[in-house]
Amino acid sequence: MKVLAAAALAAALAACASVEPPADTSGPRVGVVVLHAEGSDPYGWTLRFTRTLIRQGFMTDSLEMPWSSRRAYDVGVNAAMKEIDASVARLKSRGAQKIFVAGHSLGAAAAVGYASLRRVDGLIAISPGYDANGPKKAAAYLDPNGAMSVRVNAAAIRPGTPVLWVIGDTEYPGLKKAGQAAFEALPRSPPPRLVEVAAGHFDSPDSAATMCAAWMREIAKQ
Repeated sequence: MKVLAAAALAAALAACASVEPPADTSGPRVGVVVLHAEGSDPYGWTLRFTRTLIRQGFMTDSLEMPWSSRRAYDVGVNAAMKEIDASVARLKSRGAQKIFVAGHSLGAAAAVGYASLRRVDGLIAISPGYDANGPKKAAAYLDPNGAMSVRVNAAAIRPGTPVLWVIGDTEYPGLKKAGQAAFEALPRSPPPRLVEVAAGHFDSPDSAATMCAAWMREIAKQ
C-alpha cells in the first residue's frame, strides 16, 4: 500500500509540474501542416513540436519534403508547393475546419512561400532562413532572391493572414537579422506577432510549441 501511495503521489506531483496545459477541444477543428528544416525530416527537430500539438488536440500532417537528407532536392519548388497542397487536402479529409501551416528553418521559408500563394487560416514561421551555400541542385530553393526567398515572400503574403514569427534568442546572428528584416516586410493587417523564445536555431520548435498551440487556438476561434 505504501508503494502504491508513493506512486500515486509521484504521479500527482508530475502532473502539477507539467508546463503544458490540458488539450482544449472547443472551437473549430484545426489542422496543421508541419514542415521540417533543411537536411532533416518529420522525425527530426520538429518531432516534439508535432507531438505537443497532437497532445493539445490538433490534427497534424508532417510530410517529408524535397529538402530532406534522403530526398536531396529531388523536385523543384513548384512541386513542393503541390505536396503541401496534398497535405492540406489530407487534413481537410480528416475533418479539419481551419488550416495552419507551420515551418522550421527552410520549412519556415516554404511555409511563408505557400502563404503568399494560397489562402491559409494562419502561418507560423519558426527560425525562418537557410544556408544559401547548398548543392547546385538546391539553387532554386536557396536563391536569396528566388522562389523561396523569405524576405520577398513575406511581403507578398495574402492580406488578412494571421502570422506568428518565432526567433530564438541565441539564433545565428545572420539568420536573426534576416528574420527580423523579413518580419518587418510582412503585411500589417492583421498585425503579425513576433516572439523571441529561449532557444537557438535547432531547438526553437520545441521551445515554441506550447505557445504556438495557444496562438492557433486563439486565432481559430476568431
